Amino acid sequence: GINPVAYDLNLFTSKKGIPVIVKQLPIPTSGVLKMESSSFANYTKGVPVFDFKLKGTPKDLKLTGWAELESTRFCYPSPVKNSGAEISDFISELFKNLYIDIDLKNGVDTNFENSMLNVALKGSVNLKGPIDDISANGVATPDRGLFSIIGNDFDVVSAKIEIINNQLFITAEGESEVYTTGDSAAEVIKVYIDRSDISDIKTRFASKNDPTMDSKKALARLTKTDPAQATALDTSTDFLAKQQAIRLFSSSVATPLANTVLKKTGI
Repeated sequence: GINPVAYDLNLFTSKKGIPVIVKQLPIPTSGVLKMESSSFANYTKGVPVFDFKLKGTPKDLKLTGWAELESTRFCYPSPVKNSGAEISDFISELFKNLYIDIDLKNGVDTNFENSMLNVALKGSVNLKGPIDDISANGVATPDRGLFSIIGNDFDVVSAKIEIINNQLFITAEGESEVYTTGDSAAEVIKVYIDRSDISDIKTRFASKNDPTMDSKKALARLTKTDPAQATALDTSTDFLAKQQAIRLFSSSVATPLANTVLKKTGI
């Protein structure tokens, strides 16, 4: 086999980027993700622009540079099972002494889609450190789109995802219209995620039509349940809302390009 004693490589694109299609990440044909379905409208694709430099010896190797996603639609995680772990293991072994310092950025028209959300992303993440002890820092903001909690679609009003030394913090606000029997007009239910650590998401619900309504009653309106059943709401519906919020923001940070590396951070 080939065993290089030193590396001095520069891998880059023109300003137009390089068209890439990732068939391991197909995009479902509908908003409801059917894990067993083989019917997909298209695949994750985009035109990334990047500039990387790889320099050093196998025992002291450094990767620096940046990558930016342009005109990209991508789905994560994959709705189908893939056998891509062998490639990641190979690269990990080949560059086990690699130190990285790279910036991953979402460029123009970057759209993230899966069964829970369809949002346009902006932001960047810096990855720095030994390959087995990477520190991630950055901010991402979905500036428009939808996300789904407890079977309801919420329009993104605002959202912010902060990564500080691998610790993830979430702040978000969304709105959903709810129709009740007998009412001619829709009620707008808002969901707030106060700035929270990813391990302890704090959700609040409110009615835009009735600002005096408490969170539990607003949640009951959204789920069409009896607000008197406090225990059921606290242990099932509210718990599910928090878990889906965690899934939403965990997946929205990791692009297909960054995910393999971000797994090593423990995020």
